[in-house]
Amino acid sequence: MIETGRFNRTARPEMKKVMEELVKNDLLYGIISNVLSLTQVPRNLVDYGLESYFSKLVLSSAFGRSKPDPSIFLYAAQEAGFLPEECLYVGNSPLKDIFGASNAGFLGTVQIEYLEDIDDVKDPGVAPDYY
Repeated sequence: MIETGRFNRTARPEMKKVMEELVKNDLLYGIISNVLSLTQVPRNLVDYGLESYFSKLVLSSAFGRSKPDPSIFLYAAQEAGFLPEECLYVGNSPLKDIFGASNAGFLGTVQIEYLEDIDDVKDPGVAPDYY
């Protein structure tokens, strides 16, 4: 109820088209999600028709730590079979995503900026490599 009752979750309209283009690059894509549920993110991916684009899914509820803790990023890289310095992280939260991935030693970070993210921490002390 906490995960679904307060929010109307939908995929951004452009997401499927973006992923169709990205997978043409023969790269692996995964998700690290801070979530209380073990089933919500996998269920949402199926509902959105996006499950086939992601080879790895790491949930904070299963791992026991959440972003920005570097350990969840390191675990995700290891599970995918890569070193952190071989991974690029894309996220919308300066603190949870950019700060966390940077502290885990990821190759680079990309911050997606959305209007509704204005309440998030804007300067966690680490800037993304790209916007």
